[in-house]
Amino acid sequence: PGAVRWLTLCHQKFDLRLSRSEARERIVHSEFEDDSINSVYQDFCDLWTSLFPNLQYECMNIPEHLRSMTIDGSTSLIFSLLTEEDEGLCPRAVMQRVQEVQNRLVHLSRVVVRSEDSDDAENREDWIPLRLFDASQIAYLDIGDVTAYAERACFDPCARRTSKALDLTKLARFVAEQLHTKPLVQCQLPAVRFVGRDEPGTSALGEQLHALLSNNSDVALQEMHREGLERELHNAETACIDLQTLQTILRFIIDTQDAKKDLGELKLETFAVEVLRMSKPVFRSPTLVSTALLKHGSWLLRKLAMLATDDPTAGVL
Repeated sequence: PGAVRWLTLCHQKFDLRLSRSEARERIVHSEFEDDSINSVYQDFCDLWTSLFPNLQYECMNIPEHLRSMTIDGSTSLIFSLLTEEDEGLCPRAVMQRVQEVQNRLVHLSRVVVRSEDSDDAENREDWIPLRLFDASQIAYLDIGDVTAYAERACFDPCARRTSKALDLTKLARFVAEQLHTKPLVQCQLPAVRFVGRDEPGTSALGEQLHALLSNNSDVALQEMHREGLERELHNAETACIDLQTLQTILRFIIDTQDAKKDLGELKLETFAVEVLRMSKPVFRSPTLVSTALLKHGSWLLRKLAMLATDDPTAGVL
């Protein structure tokens, strides 16, 4: 729960408030000075240490150079920011393992209890989001309590030198009774969104689009439409949302479409609705909905990145 609270605090404080490079440069202890928050961060550090280096996230292995690292107050802030790539995979992998261990223990405990108690045979569906997880819900047992119970109730002194000295079935039942009422959890912690021109898509994605359209991917919107875009996306958070939507659409087009003469005239809103089945309107900006074509892609990537950092003109015109 301490680790969950830490990651939640980081999301609340830094989502859409700094670039990826800034997150790499900042260190944890310079961002948080409250002792109670530092104790929560220590919980996260302890969990990290106990689970590394044998982690992977879904089918992706954690990069080798990260497997031996430890974290403390002098560690880069970026290792506390959940994302779907790079350093952000590390905290996501940690929380995924927490989910796996919790759910495995609870499931096995319920199997034991149900096999011996027909009154508890229902299949309980009590999944909760990991962000709502608290200390009372952890599938945890104190080893001292287990040892004391084993010595008191599961040990047969008359069978000291035989394989029947310890009643493992009875011990398993004791453990299961302590854990079977705990909830199953789902790792639904949101990803932190970065802002700024160093984000994936503002450079590499633009270059891929450039190649697909044979150098015809950097056409600017007409001036009247540029002005409308700036008015509609004056809020950096809204601009960042449209930037991420644009990146998703362009990545799919690059991965699935072959180069052809009229591809640059493809309307992005129409493609997103008809092919990707996105809900209308795809973009927050009405200007993007009505005018954005694939040939505007590279220009829009740069423009939206600037709007997402409250700098609507730098490096675009």
